[in-house]
Amino acid sequence: MTVVLLGDIHGITKVLGAVDKMQSASGSTVVAGIQVGDLGWYKDTNPLFHTLDLKLPWYWIDGNHEDFSLLKYTKVTEVAPNLFYVPRGTVMEVGGIKIGFLGGAASVDKQTRLRLGWHWSEDELITDEDIAKFDGVESVDMLITHCPPQSTIQKHFDSRMLMYFGLSPDWRDPSADKVEALWKRLGEPQLVCGHMHRSITDGNVRILDINEYITVEPTDEQTSR
Repeated sequence: MTVVLLGDIHGITKVLGAVDKMQSASGSTVVAGIQVGDLGWYKDTNPLFHTLDLKLPWYWIDGNHEDFSLLKYTKVTEVAPNLFYVPRGTVMEVGGIKIGFLGGAASVDKQTRLRLGWHWSEDELITDEDIAKFDGVESVDMLITHCPPQSTIQKHFDSRMLMYFGLSPDWRDPSADKVEALWKRLGEPQLVCGHMHRSITDGNVRILDINEYITVEPTDEQTSR
């Protein structure tokens, strides 16, 4: 069983449709797709997602570029044909892999968006309540987040770039700290995320670039559970 993991697409629905079509035609045992946030879920893009003829069930988490007033779901919900929104704190099995899902991140472009009158909401931030939903979860095979752990950001990204957005180089995303803490509590499982618009592999952390996708399969141990 194979699962496709797709990075940020920012409302470019044709990317999702193309990856779905490619995987569906590959002849391999692809069972589902997961998109790691910044799908681009807005009122004006919703109709485009409804026109996609998705063959795979696609699961997606919120990033920081979504209209959060449209995402008040408390359980996994089919928001368009074969397109399922997964709320923060959900743990479920996909393709034989036990996965924890945690959307959310802080926008470095917040001030620009506010100045231009574009959508922004404080709901983008990961809260303590979101993390509390993982209480009682001792382990997962994989953690799907939008935001990378703080340590990964600090290791691979030059903080001086924050000044481009009018932020101090010592600014840090509080959501990244929460991802870091949860990831460590769960034993640092494989973590796949997006948000940073670069392709990076660092130990168990895999950051997907915009429109980048990879495939994963359950291990023999996971399959035999």
